[in-house]
Formats: sequence, C-alpha cells, structure tokens
Amino acid sequence: MNPTQVHYDIADWAIAGNGLAQTGECLWFLNPYRPSCRRDFSL
Repeated sequence: MNPTQVHYDIADWAIAGNGLAQTGECLWFLNPYRPSCRRDFSL
C-alpha cells in the first residue's frame, strides 16, 4: 500500500488522542463488506 496524505492525516488525528464515540474502547473492527473478513477472532 502506498499511503497518501489523507492516511497520514488520519494517523496524526488518532495519535493526538482523537476517536469516534461509536467505537468506545473497541480493539477490533469488523468490515462486513469485505468477503474475507472473519466474523470472529478465534484461531
């Protein structure tokens, strides 16, 4: 992947302590639109 400026901006925003209220303290995120995204994190 070749990151663009928007990727750096998002990383800087998150490192600065910002977040989204909807995610709470989640550590994992599910992308239901990606066919290979697993529904659980068991090995």
